Amino acid sequence: MSRSERRRPPLLTGLLNPLMLLLVSCALASGCAVTPPRLPGADNTLAPELAPRDWAGRFSVSSQSSGVDTRQDAAVGRFLLTSVASPGGRTLDLMLQSPFGQTLATARRLPDGTASLVMANGRTLTAGSLDALLEQAIGWPLPVERLTDWLDDRFERVLTRDSAGQIISATDSGWQISREPNRWILVRPRPDGELRAMLIDIRYAPAPAKLNLFLHVTGRRADGYHELETVFQLIDLCDRVHLHRREDGQIRRIGSIPGVPVESDLVVRAARLLQQASGSPLGVDIGLEKHIPMGGGLGGGSSDAATVLIALNRLWGLDWPSDQLAALGLALGADVPFFIFGRTAYARGVGEQLQPLDLPPFWFVVVAPPVAVATGEIFAAPDLTRHTEPLKIDGLSRVTRVWQGRNDLQSVVVRRFPEVASALASLQEAARALGLDPTLARMSGSGACVFYPASTEALAGQMAGALLRSEVGVVRVCHGLVRHPLGSRQVGQGTGF
Repeated sequence: MSRSERRRPPLLTGLLNPLMLLLVSCALASGCAVTPPRLPGADNTLAPELAPRDWAGRFSVSSQSSGVDTRQDAAVGRFLLTSVASPGGRTLDLMLQSPFGQTLATARRLPDGTASLVMANGRTLTAGSLDALLEQAIGWPLPVERLTDWLDDRFERVLTRDSAGQIISATDSGWQISREPNRWILVRPRPDGELRAMLIDIRYAPAPAKLNLFLHVTGRRADGYHELETVFQLIDLCDRVHLHRREDGQIRRIGSIPGVPVESDLVVRAARLLQQASGSPLGVDIGLEKHIPMGGGLGGGSSDAATVLIALNRLWGLDWPSDQLAALGLALGADVPFFIFGRTAYARGVGEQLQPLDLPPFWFVVVAPPVAVATGEIFAAPDLTRHTEPLKIDGLSRVTRVWQGRNDLQSVVVRRFPEVASALASLQEAARALGLDPTLARMSGSGACVFYPASTEALAGQMAGALLRSEVGVVRVCHGLVRHPLGSRQVGQGTGF
């Protein structure tokens, strides 16, 4: 864990959620990184041995199998650990939190050793120890009960010290402990054949939106599909997916989405497709919280489907590799493989031929006009340019090169949808007023959303303020994501859990 401030832990700026904590898979070894404590100050009213102490920081969990890290950064979040003394002993309180402010779990160990835990879904568990309770709840060992001793340099066996006498490595309770300048690494071997706890619920799984930084139509195939060239960029505007495993094989959507029948809903289709392809006898109840505008060119439906595939891969215990999930997802939509790929990418083909692309993170002002655009209608338009000369990926990592492209669909949409034309014009005017290049304002995908890249959050906020006064649609300030909140096969292996 990285060094952090004592007191209340602020929300993480990265995107984590309850899903990431609950989906750590059991393997041959496990690891947990813990922040070194900031020394507590003197307490003027209590004896030192009775003074309450707390530690806050970030945690990450990963697993290893046969020496290959297959779940790097499988779980990441924030923790707050408080130790309160009484004449009968110390009470430990632990809070695990996602960066969105959702509490993943709260746990308490009483002086007599008994422990209770309340999960995000309200489920309460009890056990004879806090460590046993956490492993029962999440299927993963976390050495919380010994942690306070370790923070005070009390170990069963010290292995090495540095030149100043500080402990570098030690062992305790089956854990191998290594200290680095800004984090601790804790590793505990696990015996072969030990199975992880089966998950029942996954809540608040994020499905992030995407932007097309440019979109070229480079040709038309014999099957009627268009050849494309684009750069996909994830942003931190997310839908939320909730899943509950069923034993009877049924796949149900819980709740309604205006204008989206159950049978055509991509999340339902994704679950059924994975069930059929895998032969899994399990089913699922699916709940969906929509925040990404529909018909906006931000890939909300495809992202929802990708998140369902990634999450069910763990909920049903399939352990499919990401390439296999992406190939299955292509049958649902051309953008689905990108969301499983999980990071900024240069794309060709219909959008499924992906190469990782390193770009600095931008802030984006995104405007959603009060209109939905049907993708099929735009690609079928006779006035659509279909033979743009493709750029080359070489040099695209230079930021200016990315913005030399354009969106070939934009002119077609602007002519047909005055709401999009008005939003784009207002975005260009706001850029001019701030002395910025108005040509960087562009449409994402087939519309209707338009966006502008900004180098800082403050600059994006200034532009958003001006646009709010123009009343051209819903205005959001979004941050670009380097990787998908659920992980990326380009950062470690597997699907990122």
